[in-house]
Amino acid sequence: MQSLADLLNIQESLEKKYKEFLASLDQERTVTLRELITDPDSLKRLGAPWLRHDIIIDRFAAFGEFFERIGNHPRFRKKQWLIFFQASPEEEDFLQYEELKQKIGEWPRWTGLTWDIPAPAQYLHTNPVWLSLTGTWEEQNRRISPLAHFANWNYIDVLASEPQTIEEAEEHRRTVLGYRVPDWPRHLGVSDVVGTDYLLRQVIHDLGHQRLPVLNPDIDSLHNAVMLSAMGVKENRHAGLWETIVHRECTDPYFYVDGEDLIREALLLALTPLQEYYLKRLLRWYAGKKHHEKMAWLWNIEASWKSSWKREQMRIVLEEMCGDGFMRYNLKT
Repeated sequence: MQSLADLLNIQESLEKKYKEFLASLDQERTVTLRELITDPDSLKRLGAPWLRHDIIIDRFAAFGEFFERIGNHPRFRKKQWLIFFQASPEEEDFLQYEELKQKIGEWPRWTGLTWDIPAPAQYLHTNPVWLSLTGTWEEQNRRISPLAHFANWNYIDVLASEPQTIEEAEEHRRTVLGYRVPDWPRHLGVSDVVGTDYLLRQVIHDLGHQRLPVLNPDIDSLHNAVMLSAMGVKENRHAGLWETIVHRECTDPYFYVDGEDLIREALLLALTPLQEYYLKRLLRWYAGKKHHEKMAWLWNIEASWKSSWKREQMRIVLEEMCGDGFMRYNLKT
């Protein structure tokens, strides 16, 4: 993949390859990645009037320019995933949430979730859940399960019939990603621009995983910074500290080295339960001793440095990775 045009061509070829799969989805709420980029009218099916098509175009244009700039490398991966989006009606999320309450009682402690935190917390990029589709092939009404996204780990979700060989079955494993689209501006309390970027952040991050070398999830902050830099720079005015944090975290790679002060300042804000939960997740990611240790190990950056020194070192490492085929992705925990 060398440009936005290449990305669109690959997605179009995958749409043809998996046309039966796409036909099995609920057409009234489904939009492919290619349609999201090329057809503004398709956004109506997502029930998300806040989505900014101009932002979508800008971000994916920058994404294409990034891969065009770094070129090909023997370490890069060739296989791409078909990507689609579906509307996420709030009543479905609520009903699923109520069912979960009955089934699991208390959340596992590591999630930090409690039942007073609204259902959309499940869609936050800090803790996405990947599940299967509901509905049937025959009725062509398949939808991504509420409170989750979709990733096929086996061929059975994307093929209407059994493959003929083991090789054919392997070819169709891990070939499709789907995202439900909650009302991010309302849930996060941000503008339409920031809500749009919040959605695109995860998609562009995952597209990068399909192209760049595999890395241990424990060092995903390397990849996160790379793909945030691939989204391009776009200046925006923010409505206060909270919106600044949300937008910088999903568009600015340097938030990794200087976001801690903003996060700690935001702890004094009056926030909604979902915002509080999200901020605590960011606190775990971007602040404290473990973060400082990982910053030193992955980026050769010391927590005691001035902000300008940290940013310059991060820029150097980003350029190094883009120039040597992302050898730093080989770091072992």
